[in-house]
This record gives sequence, C-alpha cells and structure tokens, in this order.
Amino acid sequence: MHIQQPVNDWPNALLKMPDYSVVKSVDNPSLLREAKQRWAAAGRDPAKLWTIYRHFNVHTAPRSNWNNALDHWRRMYARWVDATYLREYASYVDFVSESNEYTSDTTWASPEEKFFALQNVRAAAHVWRNDYQGKTVQSADGGQGLIPESCRLALLAGTVANTIPREVFEIALTFDYPIDYHAYTFYPGGVRAADDWANHSGRWDRHERQYGLKPRWLFGESGPYVDRGGGWRVCLGGDENRLVTAMQAWWRDCATTAAYREGRLIGAGCWFTSGGASLGWPDYELETPQLINLADALRPMWRPGVLAPPVPPAPAKIIDVSRHQGVINWDRVKAAGVETVIIRATMGATGVDSEYARNWRNSAVAGISHRGMYHYVITEDSATAQVANIRAVTHDDFGNEPLTLDCEPRSDEGVFSQLQRQAYTFKIRQMLDLLAVHTRVRIYTRASAWVWLTTLPAWAEGVVDWFAHYNTAVLAPDLPPGVTTWKRWQYSFTGQVAGIDTNVDLNRDNAAPAPPPTGELTMTQRQVVEKKHDEIWVALNPKVKAANPCGLYYSPGGALIRTLTDGRTMDVFNKAGPWLLVTQAPNPIFWVKQTEVIQL
Repeated sequence: MHIQQPVNDWPNALLKMPDYSVVKSVDNPSLLREAKQRWAAAGRDPAKLWTIYRHFNVHTAPRSNWNNALDHWRRMYARWVDATYLREYASYVDFVSESNEYTSDTTWASPEEKFFALQNVRAAAHVWRNDYQGKTVQSADGGQGLIPESCRLALLAGTVANTIPREVFEIALTFDYPIDYHAYTFYPGGVRAADDWANHSGRWDRHERQYGLKPRWLFGESGPYVDRGGGWRVCLGGDENRLVTAMQAWWRDCATTAAYREGRLIGAGCWFTSGGASLGWPDYELETPQLINLADALRPMWRPGVLAPPVPPAPAKIIDVSRHQGVINWDRVKAAGVETVIIRATMGATGVDSEYARNWRNSAVAGISHRGMYHYVITEDSATAQVANIRAVTHDDFGNEPLTLDCEPRSDEGVFSQLQRQAYTFKIRQMLDLLAVHTRVRIYTRASAWVWLTTLPAWAEGVVDWFAHYNTAVLAPDLPPGVTTWKRWQYSFTGQVAGIDTNVDLNRDNAAPAPPPTGELTMTQRQVVEKKHDEIWVALNPKVKAANPCGLYYSPGGALIRTLTDGRTMDVFNKAGPWLLVTQAPNPIFWVKQTEVIQL
C-alpha cells in the first residue's frame, strides 16, 4: 500500500496482507514504525514486511559537476535525516527513495539530459552508501543515530511507460540497490490494453530480458490507470470488483517472471494511493475497504521466490476457431461454459480470415472472458509483411490473451533443408521481436512440426508453449527438443460445443499437479512431480560449468562421445534425473552427468 495520509483503520488492511508485502509512506515515517510494530504484535515476522520512506521535498541534482552532485544529495538527505528520524524511525525503514518520476523517454533520447540524469542516480546512491547506510549519523539538529546496514536506496522512481536504460540496471547491481518503477496497468476505455505488459506495467521485465541483467525491483506506485488524472475510479468506473480483477491479472503476470521466481520483487506493488485525495489524486484514492479487498485477493497467490508460481484455475473450456467453424452462435457458446477463445485473424502477408471480424465482435458481445487471436505463418512471406498484416487487421486489439503465431507446415510443403529451417527460424524470431513491443506473443505448434520447420533454437523455451497432441491417454503433449514445459495443450480437433455446427479444437491449460487427498502418490503422479522438480532445477540453474573431466553423451546412459577438460560454461535446456541436456553455441546439444558439472 502507498500512504500519503493515514486512512481510518488502515492497520486492519495491513494485517490481511501476505508475507513479503510492502508499505510506503510519503513524509510520515511514523506510519512505517506503526506498521512494523503492529505486524510484530500480530505474531508475524517484521523481516517479511518491507517499508519504504519517501520524503516529499527532495529534488534532482543541478546540471553541474560530480562534486556538486554529491554535495546536493548530502543536503537532500539532511533535510529529513534529523534527530527525530534517527531516534524514532530509522530502525523501522527498509528502503528510502530518491527523487520521484524525473525521467522519461525524452530524457534518455538526449545525450546531455541522459548524462545528468545518470549522474544524479549515481550521486544519490554514492552518498547514501558512503555517508548513511550502516553508519552512525550526526544530524544537523544535533541528533545521532544508526542507519541500518540493511536500509537501501530505491533508485529512479521511473515513470510508467517510459524506458529504463541499461546504465540504471548497472548502477543498481553495482550498489545492490533496487530499481523503483511505477508499474501502472493501462486500461483505456475500461479494458486492459493489449500492449500493457510490454509497454506499461511489465516494461521493467521487457528491459530485464533485453539487457540480460537481474536487479531487484520495487514498484513504488501501481494500479489501473488511463492518464494522469484517470485512476481506477475513472478507468474502471469505481467498480471495486473490476479493481480486484485488474490487480489479480497483473499479479499473475508478475508471477510468470524470472524476478518473481528468483525472489527479486520487493512486494506486490504500492497500491496508489491512500489519503491522497486532498493532495490532488481523488481518482486513485484507495480507502480501507478497497485495501482489504486487495489484500484478500493477493494473500493466496503471492509467494515470491517460490519457483512454481501460483497457477490460476484452468477455464472450463478453451477453444480456437476460424472460418472453418462457419457462423458461430456466441451466446450459446458462452452458455456452454466456454471461457477462453482464440480466433484466427490473419494468414501470411495478406490473408484475412473471412469470419474474424464477426467472431471478434460477437464473442465480446456475448461476454467471453478471455479472447485472443492467432496468425498462421506462411513460409514464403516476410516477417515485416506478416506483422504489418496482423496489425492492420486487428488494429492492435489483441484481447487479453497472448497473440499466437501458428507455426505448422502446409500439406504441400516438402521436407525442409537445413537452409530453409534456418530461414524459417530467423523469420519467426523477427516476428517475435517486432510484435513484443505491442503485446505478449506465444507460439502454437506440434512437436514434430517444430522439428520439421526450425533449427530448434534455444529461445523456444517459454515461448513455444502451446502444443497440439491428440492423445488423451497421456498426461501431457509431446514436446520438441529444447522445450521442457507447456502451458496449453490442444488435445482434440473433434470437439463438440453448443453454438458451433462443426467440430472444434479443444484445449486445456497446464496446472501444477496436486496429490490425492489421502494415501500415497501413484507412480504416474510421482513421475509428474519428479518432472516438475527437474523443471524447477533448470529454472534455477540455467547455466553450469563443466568440471574437469566432463563427459559428453548423445543420450542419458548412452555411449561416451568425448570428454571436456576446458571448464566451459554451458546452457542447460533440460534435466532428466541425474542427467542434464546442455549446449554451448555453436556446439551441438549433448547430455552430461549432473555430478560432472558445477552449478553457477
């Protein structure tokens, strides 16, 4: 929660929040002391509640030299690190903020502005670490007290929908300080924008994957918005149920990130704002009843650092449709329990599904909860032309499901040569990169089709996650080499759904296996759980180093091919008990024994 002025009974909402939640106070550190004390009095571990203090009256360093920037930040911190703060509050504060929302894309586009913005971040971090963090401080008003070593500076307070450059990541990792990003979710017209995660509430994750750097993250402000004056009371019409649903959708997206799995998220966002109505933010105001509703929704699903994040229940029915299903009665489809539909929109550079517009419009009118579109990739057409076709037909309205690229060979296509597989793989990667700034993207295929069409790229893991495999006697679809997990399984192409006169594809989403209510696990269930444990190991250890010696094998338990003695670092793609599937590009893929590698 984000408190500008205390609202009635706010501690009641606090105590309903899960462990590893966060409370932020603006200009009133006594609220953070009270939060920690009430948390502890309720028998909860104060180390599992993070507190953030932001002093309102600080600003960025002037455009000058490094020494002047350091002097500036010494003056800024001295404004609020006084005798009272040192005596009463310092021991209850985990993070402090620097300046607020002082950068944008235009800042980083200008070499001069970028230089001074980065100098400001470095100077603020340098002074806090060297003059305050873990130090006994003498304040200007004669006070003396210790700033805990654990109290770190939150960097940047970056404005939503704006870039965070690589240099800020590097500063954060150098000082071991988190980056503060204001992760508002974009709801124009009351509907979450298709590019919200890519460009708004999840832009931080996009940059993390782009740079390959892994700082800690703190979301100093969060919640649905449409513009500066359009918080949840405007963009969601003040509907508290829609507010909870919107926040749950964002939390679920956060739970899919590496930062969540690795325990690098500091709380589930500071929900903006409580007590801020009189300060100019009435459309964002959250009072205690809304805070309690959000805490109740967050509590069962927020487990940062757990490698198997919570999985929402699978919808009753998931179908995908095209013109081949004819004219669909969407009201009957909705009544039949269908909650998710993926609708074909486009094919190649110019193809448009003749039923797309009707299906897209009428499925929304019928109230289908989850809607998305898919595009059939045509081998001969360029990536840019196909992406242009997608955007022209959909007008960037992709619904609330990831945009799906259908990667399957046509019946008239022969066996691909190595050169053709390379070209197809490069084309798909181009399309992913071009589309990623507009929406989330996934790939649908069959295991055999992916082997047929591509060079089995390493980036497929987590992107190629929807598979067709028509055998319900198995527990999961077949996966191609290099892919170890699936999220959606098309298990039938002969399904029957009221409102559709033809056969229709049926799908189910992956959910973590649950043991039976009583008794031991069956052999099948034990195998599934063991596979999940192997997947978790791979997620935790994406790279290993070859010991000396380290044998290479074509298959687990197979013949030894050769032995490594160079201590090379290798990417881990899969695990099967004591065996790891590894590679170091451009070398081929081999299996190694887990006992013959070093975890990094």
